[in-house]
Amino acid sequence: EVSVKNLELIENDDAGTETLTPITTDSSYTDVLPRLQVNYRASDDLIFRGAVFSSLARPEFQFIAGTTEIAIEDGTADIFLGNPNLETAKAWNFDFGVEYYYGGIGILSTNVFYKTIDGFIFNDDAPEGDGDATRFENDPRLAGLDIGDVETFYNGETAEVYGLELNFIRQFTDLDGFWGGFGTYINLTLQESSADSGL
Repeated sequence: EVSVKNLELIENDDAGTETLTPITTDSSYTDVLPRLQVNYRASDDLIFRGAVFSSLARPEFQFIAGTTEIAIEDGTADIFLGNPNLETAKAWNFDFGVEYYYGGIGILSTNVFYKTIDGFIFNDDAPEGDGDATRFENDPRLAGLDIGDVETFYNGETAEVYGLELNFIRQFTDLDGFWGGFGTYINLTLQESSADSGL
């Protein structure tokens, strides 16, 4: 349960005034996160790992705070506001990896991953006809002004992320003296993603 006391700021450059009004918003979240993870050691040097698990990303504090900023200039009001109704972004993750250890201090590994996300969070201008876009049209404090951009935070529909990660780690322990403390670490990650905002 999150309860936030915020301020609404109306900054009127045309009139040279600023007005602050206290507001309060509330949000509530409950989540369960199942996980299944399996490690199989085929030999002392070869390990297979797999996992299926859920994860989440709760909205940042500034996103769910109902803080509102209204900037008026040249007869137009541009508005930025938080969204206390944001939901937690939830994901299912699928990971599979193979690790091969060699030479005392060395590893070669390959991992593939896939993630599907529901309700990912992003910010954008409110579409025409949206409640956030229309709620200020009849606000008496903004009478006679054009309502410009109304920007806020939204939950998107779905997103996917998938890819491949390759690792190579090697310490040069077979070299003598000073040089034996050196090593190399190489990582290559290839990733693709797609998303549907729902707007």
